[in-house]
Amino acid sequence: MLCGETRWKKGNWIWFTWLAAFLALTAKPLLWHFEYFKSPGPQFYKLLMVGLPVSAVAVAVYTQVRRRALWRHGPVILAGVLAAAALAYEPAATLVSVSMLAAAYAAGSTLRKRLGLEAGDPAGDIAVAATAGFALFSWVLFWVGLAHLFYPATFALLIAAPFILWRREIPMLARACRRMWQNWSSDAELSRPLAGVLMTFGAVLAVSSAMVVLSPSVAFDPLKMHLTLAATFARQHSLEPLAFLDYSYFPQGAEVLMAAAYSLAGQAGAQMLPAVFFALLLLLLVSILRRVGMDRLETLAGMTAVVSMPFLHWTGSVAKNDAALALYQLAAVDAYLRWRKSGRFRWIWLGTFLLAASFGVKHVALLGGAAIGLLYLHAVWSEWRRLRALAAVALIFGAFGLCWHVRAWWLTGNTVYPERVSSSVSLQTRALPPQRKFARPWRLLYHGKAFFESPLEYPMGAVLLLSLPAWLMIRRRKSSSGERACLVFITITLAYWICHIPGLRYAVAPLALLAALTAARLPTLARSYGRWTSASVTGALAYALLFGVCGALIVEVNRPQLSYFRRHLDKAGYLSEALRTYGSIEFVRGTAQPGERVFGVGNCSYAYAPEPAKMRCYMNRNGVYREADAETVRTQLVLGEFRYLIVPQGEPGHAILRAAGPSLEPAPAYQDTYFAVYRVPLSPLGVSHSQQSLQR
Repeated sequence: MLCGETRWKKGNWIWFTWLAAFLALTAKPLLWHFEYFKSPGPQFYKLLMVGLPVSAVAVAVYTQVRRRALWRHGPVILAGVLAAAALAYEPAATLVSVSMLAAAYAAGSTLRKRLGLEAGDPAGDIAVAATAGFALFSWVLFWVGLAHLFYPATFALLIAAPFILWRREIPMLARACRRMWQNWSSDAELSRPLAGVLMTFGAVLAVSSAMVVLSPSVAFDPLKMHLTLAATFARQHSLEPLAFLDYSYFPQGAEVLMAAAYSLAGQAGAQMLPAVFFALLLLLLVSILRRVGMDRLETLAGMTAVVSMPFLHWTGSVAKNDAALALYQLAAVDAYLRWRKSGRFRWIWLGTFLLAASFGVKHVALLGGAAIGLLYLHAVWSEWRRLRALAAVALIFGAFGLCWHVRAWWLTGNTVYPERVSSSVSLQTRALPPQRKFARPWRLLYHGKAFFESPLEYPMGAVLLLSLPAWLMIRRRKSSSGERACLVFITITLAYWICHIPGLRYAVAPLALLAALTAARLPTLARSYGRWTSASVTGALAYALLFGVCGALIVEVNRPQLSYFRRHLDKAGYLSEALRTYGSIEFVRGTAQPGERVFGVGNCSYAYAPEPAKMRCYMNRNGVYREADAETVRTQLVLGEFRYLIVPQGEPGHAILRAAGPSLEPAPAYQDTYFAVYRVPLSPLGVSHSQQSLQR
């Protein structure tokens, strides 16, 4: 670390200069967040303006009150509140998710021990074992789905089996949790005001995440794809792809786990499981930070920085597969770090299995997989019997990582259908000039709306930007080889990602690891440069976290949620107010006969359709439908023998109706502010076809 009077002055000069620049850069974006709270209504803006000073006073009081003894019980209190809320609102989903977590831990812990590997720390023990267990369950469910055995009894048996076969591992999970709390309560550094600030903001973000998980989903991708596939797999008892959803041909390693939860606890169970992956991801980061030399306060700062990134917090809270992908890949990086420390190549075996599991989640696993593959080649090269080591790695990866690709090839003749192999990890259709690629990091921070599916212009938050000088100001006497390996993974992955497919949720793993390693240096900076610097670090971190919390609240919390959690609305009432597409879908669900098909224009909420496999949607990016769009819809409407047509209100819908012509009933069967539903009379051929379908 820097030391001495000269360096002390130099370090303070650097820090306060950067702090002034940081405040100048972020003041206007922070005001943008405040102004956005006027959108749901002026009362929310007034509540924010009153709540900010009240909250500041409350945080200041809390950081002083907790210093005696309350700080020891903070994590337990927060976990208890979240568990109580989950049991109160979704008891079945909570019990199923906890059971799946415990079963995964038992299976993964047994696998790790059979390989003769020890995790060491409690956070790593839970994260590595549970991640390996979920990866193993996902692989087993692939074959169970192909055998058309997706039934509640099958899922219940698979979850119960570890409780019976490896019942001695279950108490180890409780002991690991207890050890984590004991380690926390024994570290007096965590009583400092900085820790109080971090815990306060972390608690707010945890509550926001819980509100997303416990309320019915309103996010586009889960409703069109992830929850829809989980529900369909459970209902049809197999992995048959959906005729109208090309995404169902992609790897579904996360969705088969969600299908198990859906079968046993409904949609709430499927929604809760990705949040379990997110929690395991945070535990894994805790383990990595501790083993590269960070103390507990530094680790807490790193974790709070990660969850305060709005895009990452939202991605980990909604029912998507990105958290599972990041979890598997960070677990593979963690296995490499453990190999470096122990020299046991079996860690690379386990890591290859976890890396293979990530390729069973989605094709963009290649972004991080390329960097992990290079690290693993280094491990192979370090072995005495290199060819034998390489063959073992290739065999493990092929057996566990290519199942879904073989399925796609068997069904379509293309391993990455509906993509092409040459473009399976790229969403871009044209090359960008180098100057625009190099400008992307800045655009992600300050013009990031295009890289994240939300209204946020600043989806990265501000903690990472605030922490950047800490890399220059805090130099460790002995650089950690594990930290250097993490930086290699981050650099290669982000370089590949930012040049090809810079959607933020595709880079959860490297960005989370970068934010954690960077922000974890702030407590050391606060301790190393005197009282004024220490106070400024605490204040600046609170300011930056406010930036992130506001962003997370904007994309995650809405007005109907507040009524839902006060039990003033039931699920249907909440969805009617929070989701524009729900009213028309609800009408169709109440009137459609079994087997009748639905076509939605601008309405892709398959998960709430009467039969998701019988619905198709058409949507363009801007929601403006012209004659070419209308003609496409008309053609698909006639050829698909749809019984209901959902169109948006206003001119976009009128263009569709003009193209459909006399094939529709003249008046809508249902309409609200956003959509109208028209019945499509069946042709004689359509009646015959429907009758044959019902007979089959």
